[in-house]
Amino acid sequence: MPVYLAPVEKVREIIDEEGSFSVERLEIIKLSCDGSSLDEEAGNKGFKDDNERAEFITRNKRSILEPLLEAHFGEGILDELFLRLKNRIIQFLPKLEDPIFVIFLTKIA
Repeated sequence: MPVYLAPVEKVREIIDEEGSFSVERLEIIKLSCDGSSLDEEAGNKGFKDDNERAEFITRNKRSILEPLLEAHFGEGILDELFLRLKNRIIQFLPKLEDPIFVIFLTKIA
């Protein structure tokens, strides 16, 4: 599923071009894909190991993507697909993060 995560500058540019709002504050907060802290000291205390973390992330992604994938490819491939996804997630766990845009706008009168 193609996803485009725009850089902060592009988001600011689009808001400015539209002209209805002024950007008071715009930043990105980076969270781990499992919702845990990216702070190394805080760690990932909610999961016993990387396998459990990957399983959690996979279930989360499956809940979002399954209807789309099932409609396009059929039900037969889903278990294998998400098993492969889980294995890939385990490989890339240290690098996975979910960026969240936080934008504070003021309506221009």
